[in-house]
Amino acid sequence: MMGWVTMGILSAALLAALIRFGRLPRRTWEAVAAAIVLGLVGYSVQGSPGYEAAPARSLASNSKAAEAMILARSEMDRTFSPARPYLIASDAWARDGDYKLAAAYIRSGIRKNPREADLWAGLGLQLMLAGEGRMSPPAEYAFDQARKYNPRQPAPDYFKGLVLLFEGRPDLCLQLWQALLDNAPKEAKWKPRVEAQVAGLKSMLQQSSARRQ
Repeated sequence: MMGWVTMGILSAALLAALIRFGRLPRRTWEAVAAAIVLGLVGYSVQGSPGYEAAPARSLASNSKAAEAMILARSEMDRTFSPARPYLIASDAWARDGDYKLAAAYIRSGIRKNPREADLWAGLGLQLMLAGEGRMSPPAEYAFDQARKYNPRQPAPDYFKGLVLLFEGRPDLCLQLWQALLDNAPKEAKWKPRVEAQVAGLKSMLQQSSARRQ
């Protein structure tokens, strides 16, 4: 667990320093925020933060960021549900960059299983990816439906928080992610990643507050 906390704090400190001292334009530091947070997402699934000198992974390409978001959402799916075949296939198309086809396939699953929250969450993410990370009205509607059919599905609030972070509102992002953790099952697969990100956000906000005093 200490490896996760250290990753979160160091990543947030890096972002805070870039914003504070690098005088980066808003558009640039939003991209940096995305890379750092998605780096934690990808590393949580692929890396080994508990070991020293774990190799870093490049997030230079959009496909890497998309892959991290897909992996993050897949951790939040139920293991056994009618949604699984649709999500596995749509994720494969999404990894090839065909988000519209991925979304269309999930919609075919929703027509057969209209109350499957995981399908709605998957559709929300594919629509976000198709919109280059923006929370479009169709994506927001899909996440709202996921929340309606399963209020404990974490993906809607997780990705809403991610968008808030991209928009430069880390305090609101923190509120959503902290609430997710407070209500998460003890053995949830996604908890370690979100715990690291929450620790990083808290550190960033504390440093920012201290500098203003």
